[in-house]
Amino acid sequence: SKSCRLKDVVIREGDIITIDRTTGRVILGTVPLIPPMINEDFRRLLAWADEIRKLGVRANADTPEDAAKSRDFEAEGIGLCRTEHMFMAEDRLPHVQAAILAKTDEERAVFLSMRPSSTMSTAILRAAAAVLLPTLVWSI
Repeated sequence: SKSCRLKDVVIREGDIITIDRTTGRVILGTVPLIPPMINEDFRRLLAWADEIRKLGVRANADTPEDAAKSRDFEAEGIGLCRTEHMFMAEDRLPHVQAAILAKTDEERAVFLSMRPSSTMSTAILRAAAAVLLPTLVWSI
């Protein structure tokens, strides 16, 4: 089996390791994780970067939780929202499939009532976004 040695620690292929991102220390096995926090040092670093950057910073967010977290980390908005994740959630997929496979306007009225002139895919997106992603409105 493949292995490598770091000082007095031997790491074998398939071993789980944890790397301390602050010190670079390699730890064999898992350790309890600490949720990231924005402290004053981090804010100062971001402020320096903001002074010279040329690009905006937007988050990838597929859920309200992702959108809220991106706001906590001071993203300027949402850059990418992959709607297939929104539609493919286990509890939503049957409803989306029913709307897509509906044979009459009455069968898909819940989606079309959002805006009758919309195409079905746009109506579904509008309905899903209004219900599932209300916290994304701040970036639009």
